[in-house]
Amino acid sequence: MHYLPKPFETTYQLKNSENGLRVVDSKSEALYEIGRESPGVPFSDSDTQRYPLVWTCPDTGCQALMPQPRCLAFLEIEQQGRRDRLGITESRMLIESLMLPAVSSDQVYVHDWKEGDLVIWNNRSVWHSATGRLASESRRVMHLTAFNAGRPPKCFPQSGLSNIA
Repeated sequence: MHYLPKPFETTYQLKNSENGLRVVDSKSEALYEIGRESPGVPFSDSDTQRYPLVWTCPDTGCQALMPQPRCLAFLEIEQQGRRDRLGITESRMLIESLMLPAVSSDQVYVHDWKEGDLVIWNNRSVWHSATGRLASESRRVMHLTAFNAGRPPKCFPQSGLSNIA
């Protein structure tokens, strides 16, 4: 998976799809619809990153799909010994289709927030999303604590999705 340089600045103004799993850019989607979307091109910017789509938790060995849809520039897929780069909309739609089963009602925890609540999750294997609308006088605060590693995340080839970067 190739990440955008400065992804949150780049995609800040873009809306999400109705199910919240895909970033929607009407210009890119129009090109995709008429078959004129260009394949992704790696960035020369030294701040860009490339990560596997499936990460393995070093503590548990469990694998998790880690798509980061808002950061996605494009997917690179290995098929029959050759690498293909998908366009941004095609990449976003593929990610959405892979994420969809995980957001079925039996897989989702919805927290009914009350003042003073604190929710903590393992970011290595749990997706999180802010949904719903807040009252105009309300605000949502999220703090992130991250531990940086000296090496990229593990990705094991036995995963069916390991050929997608």
